[in-house]
Amino acid sequence: MTNAGDIQRAVSEGLKTLWSHGRSCDVSAADLERWFRADTQYPDIRIEDVIRNPLLVVHEIVEIEEVKKMGLDIGKKDVIISNLELVDRAHLKAAQIEIEIAYATKNRAHLAERIPDIGNWSKDPLVEPEMRAKYAKMHREARRMLHQLDKK
Repeated sequence: MTNAGDIQRAVSEGLKTLWSHGRSCDVSAADLERWFRADTQYPDIRIEDVIRNPLLVVHEIVEIEEVKKMGLDIGKKDVIISNLELVDRAHLKAAQIEIEIAYATKNRAHLAERIPDIGNWSKDPLVEPEMRAKYAKMHREARRMLHQLDKK
């Protein structure tokens, strides 16, 4: 079981990471906890797993920030399943930033771990065709980034 202090530390570190890469977000530990209470159409990762991976925390912070900018209430239990297309747009933005930071910090292991996930998103029948194409492009870009890191 994860305690509030662990979540607060993870969010604080995620916000610092984003700040150091030129992005600020207005997301709190309470926001992250609310977000993880929302229903989802996928067997979702647990908050305990996310806070152990700083780049997944970054992803969730950006996703929450984007969803909030869209005017969606992250505290609503059905916020994700009732707004699949909008949330997927936020997810794409979050994944892009996550991958860019992984590359910038030369985190080869994270890129390698996420490439299969991105490939799956590009084939997901629940994702709109336009978004599948964007995920496919991201998949190619992430593989290119990984190849670049392997050459260094």
